[in-house]
Amino acid sequence: MRHKARGDDPWGPWRTVGAQLSTVLSGLQPNTPYDIEVRASERDLQSEPSSASCTTARAAP
Repeated sequence: MRHKARGDDPWGPWRTVGAQLSTVLSGLQPNTPYDIEVRASERDLQSEPSSASCTTARAAP
């Protein structure tokens, strides 16, 4: 997966999160919309990235 702040910001690096159903992204700015892409990989094979999905980071409780 990789993410970026919505707009013209560059994409961050691809992160490997392993075989998980969910993950937590840390260091995001509260109330900031982010685009997120995911792709599947196994060894040296990688799928095309998903369509970008937008979500807004929430402040920690």
